Amino acid sequence: MSPNLLDVLSNKTYYLYNESEDSIVMRDPMSTVEGSKTLATLRNRATLESARAAGLLGDAKDARVAGRVSSALVAAAKRRAGLSSDTDVIEIALARLALEDDFGARLVRNKGSVPRELNIEI
Repeated sequence: MSPNLLDVLSNKTYYLYNESEDSIVMRDPMSTVEGSKTLATLRNRATLESARAAGLLGDAKDARVAGRVSSALVAAAKRRAGLSSDTDVIEIALARLALEDDFGARLVRNKGSVPRELNIEI
């Protein structure tokens, strides 16, 4: 992904989590079950919008994914994501995996690259 696209996706995600009408609920999402559902819904929407913006989602669902996994894993994923459909869980999971960035690896790789004598005025 290009750096500009990452900026756009980051800004869109920030807006969804911090500037939406539901931001009061999201500041303390664990206080109620409804808050957790709202947060999961917003997180899912942000993931799908980011995937769509990156060109990963289109109108046609033309691929089939099949496999065997633990029913406990599927149930936990559905509960956590606030979803009831296996297809929706797979779509969200694949989108999150495809959009995952390498920030941690880049951060570690850049360790020591800023000169100690640089005055950053904090």
